[in-house]
Amino acid sequence: MRRLISGCLLCALVSSGAVAHADPDTSPPALVTTLSADAFGSLAYIVTDPSPGSGPKGFHSVLTTSGVAAPDHFVPQSAGMLLLSPTFSSLEAWGEDMAGNMSTHAVIINATPANAGFEQGVDSSGRPIGWGPGVPTLVDCGPDGKAAELSGLNYAPGTYMDAAAKSVFSLPLSGSAQIVLSVAARADAALSCGGCLADVEMNAYQSDGRTLVAGYAFDVRGSPTQMKVFTFQRSIPSAAKQVGIRLRVRGPGTVDFDDVRVWVIN
Repeated sequence: MRRLISGCLLCALVSSGAVAHADPDTSPPALVTTLSADAFGSLAYIVTDPSPGSGPKGFHSVLTTSGVAAPDHFVPQSAGMLLLSPTFSSLEAWGEDMAGNMSTHAVIINATPANAGFEQGVDSSGRPIGWGPGVPTLVDCGPDGKAAELSGLNYAPGTYMDAAAKSVFSLPLSGSAQIVLSVAARADAALSCGGCLADVEMNAYQSDGRTLVAGYAFDVRGSPTQMKVFTFQRSIPSAAKQVGIRLRVRGPGTVDFDDVRVWVIN
């Protein structure tokens, strides 16, 4: 679904600020990026170089898709917006000042599952392409999109639906890596009961896809009348190589899920 989400994720990757120095300017500028989870993703950026620095020159970015890195794209302005391809693997971005100093690099890895907006129709079993084993109802969610509606059951484990393929990280993770999940959801008020559940579960694995290194569960209840965007950010171990996504509901109600996005800030 093409939706610009008002709640943006501020991932501050800021280098040390400029300090007083003799000419020439040898202090790096600073870069702050804001990642927005619309249908394709976009990155707002601001490059600063406080006095007595030489001033910001512009913004560099390298977008990698399917293992192929595009040439360095330089924009000679200190602030702007970079639109991201829905199929990008990773993004590396940095700022430059007039003296040629470079900021700390921001690296973002795309781990969003296929058909994250449920727009690609269903398979022969009625499941959204790229998801299973649950069979949701695809419901209209605005003039240009669909959402997957799961009905809960009054006993464990409830109803769930998995992304059929795990998302493999395109780069090794650093020791300070953070994983970010953004999802739009609308949960029935009946699911506020004790023992009820409406969440997105995310498991991180080693390269074999079976050895679990971290598990997460994010509650998406509390919005019974309209779609609400939930954004969660957690640390992720450097041993993680891929991630799997599960949508689950348990109890006498329904949940509509849409626009599941996963990134790693590396």
